[in-house]
Amino acid sequence: MYRNIRVPISSGVRIPNLEPQLLEIRNKESELRTRQSNEARVLSRLENLEVTPATKAIFQRYITGELTLADLDSAIDQYLTR
Repeated sequence: MYRNIRVPISSGVRIPNLEPQLLEIRNKESELRTRQSNEARVLSRLENLEVTPATKAIFQRYITGELTLADLDSAIDQYLTR
């Protein structure tokens, strides 16, 4: 529908650089995920559950954004039931 629309370079349309805002969002998301991960580890220890290198690696995947919260739950469940 809009395939043939062209915006001339001299049209004055300014495309803002969103990279700084995206970086700030990524950093805040990472900080939040790190806090959530640390809280989950503390709760695990309080429940006398061992925090192993494998579970730390799963949490790290969550912190970096590779896993969603639902994925994290599934990954931990799979690890604990194997």
